[in-house]
Amino acid sequence: PRYHKIIRLQTVDMALYGLVLRHLQEWQELNILIHADVVLADRGACFMGVVASFSHVFVETLRYGAATQPRGQSACYAYIYGRFPVEIQWILKIEIDYEQQEKLSWTVAIVRRFVSDDNVPVFLWDIWCVR
Repeated sequence: PRYHKIIRLQTVDMALYGLVLRHLQEWQELNILIHADVVLADRGACFMGVVASFSHVFVETLRYGAATQPRGQSACYAYIYGRFPVEIQWILKIEIDYEQQEKLSWTVAIVRRFVSDDNVPVFLWDIWCVR
């Protein structure tokens, strides 16, 4: 999408900043050191927490939206791993400047999984269920 909003994760939620930072640090394909904005280091890249937030994205012609954005609330439910329902909380594009003017970029979705409960009430149509 063309339209996005630049946000600073620390002002939104420090837990969200920590979650995104940990994901970047544990990324398997990355061979660089990414550290927090409060760490003074001579090498690696500093994640300042400034990201682009999108209300929705299109993936293979399917629209996915963020529950925290008014324009994304109508498409904020999805499945991960084919069968686990989630609510998409944030859609973020992260860009980090690295050595020699190189820019690293990721697009990530922060999701919240639904929690199942054994005390789910029985629905009326369960009477006709064949077991």
